[in-house]
Amino acid sequence: MAKILGVSVLGCRIHYEPCLACKRRNCAGGNKMVDEIETKGLVQKSSQEYKTWPKVAIIVLNWNGWRDTIKCLESLLKQNYSSFEIFVLDNGSTDDSVSQIKNWLEKNIGLSIDSKTILNIQGHTIYEQYTSKVITMLKSAENLGFAEGVNIVISYMLAKNENPNYIFLVNNDAHVETDCLKNCILTAQLSKATIVSPLILDEKGEIVFNGGNLYWELFFKYTKKHSYNADYWLSDRAHGCAMLIDFELVKRRFKEKGYLFIPQLFMYCEEIDLAFVGKKWKYKTVVTKNGIVHHKSFGSTLSKCPPLPYYYWTRNRIFLARIYLPWYLRLFFYHFFTLSRLLRIVMHIMGGRKAQAMAIWAGLIDGYGGVMGKWKKHPR
Repeated sequence: MAKILGVSVLGCRIHYEPCLACKRRNCAGGNKMVDEIETKGLVQKSSQEYKTWPKVAIIVLNWNGWRDTIKCLESLLKQNYSSFEIFVLDNGSTDDSVSQIKNWLEKNIGLSIDSKTILNIQGHTIYEQYTSKVITMLKSAENLGFAEGVNIVISYMLAKNENPNYIFLVNNDAHVETDCLKNCILTAQLSKATIVSPLILDEKGEIVFNGGNLYWELFFKYTKKHSYNADYWLSDRAHGCAMLIDFELVKRRFKEKGYLFIPQLFMYCEEIDLAFVGKKWKYKTVVTKNGIVHHKSFGSTLSKCPPLPYYYWTRNRIFLARIYLPWYLRLFFYHFFTLSRLLRIVMHIMGGRKAQAMAIWAGLIDGYGGVMGKWKKHPR
């Protein structure tokens, strides 16, 4: 007898989805899924068992990118898993994102249940723009960054006595395949993992992330891609584009620190911060090949301001090394990382990418100088 999501299964019929690598249904590395569950002599489709499945709070942040956000929401609303609620935070957009997203919600979901409410959350002015049983839309009066934006949404949920089993963080420039959330939940339950990362593909279908080594990525940034035949495997970290997190970790982090992500990071490297926390608390992180997310590479920021990622990647890694690495690794990191960034600066200048070179230089100066938060050259 097996157990799936706490339900005793006396017998089950299995079918195979095409293998991601070779596209053959009978491949040993194929995507094995429980299609129908037979309990007490009755056959019930797993899609009819939603009421017994964990509740998920999906968090999506928008900043001047309403077109991407609407596409992301469309993919989320097509999930073959219904035990979820979506929270959208507009992060101080200066375009017409709020009206565009709100109009789309009213057209496709229905009129808002409540009128606009002004809230004060952790000292920030937050407006309730739209509320329904499925989606809640909030607006920040200023750009708080990804880290604090996520913290604000979680604080809002806690204030409303929301108590989901998991949160699912999704970048607004991501497209989530229909069975992604369901398979991430299945993986979390079967593997007893606290954090689950989907397989991240680019727009061409090429693998962007399928696992990584924490220290390697802190030093080098680049993801080490692995090849596995299992349905899921251990990883030091999840990918920041999309990750499922057990809400018990979230509540524990809030109880100790008052946030999930360090607000001073502003944006980028939040998943590395979370990985160090998980390592300290001995939580398990896995990657599942059965949940797939397509990521529009750097669509949220690179198209709006190309230097931004280079600055935050550089500065935030120095910050995280300072607070998490032991002194001997920290000294090695400072020397190695500085030399590698200086080499990158030279390469960018030779390639005619002066803005990127200057962003890395600014990241080094601010990182070692302890300057955190929103970069002074960050667009409004």
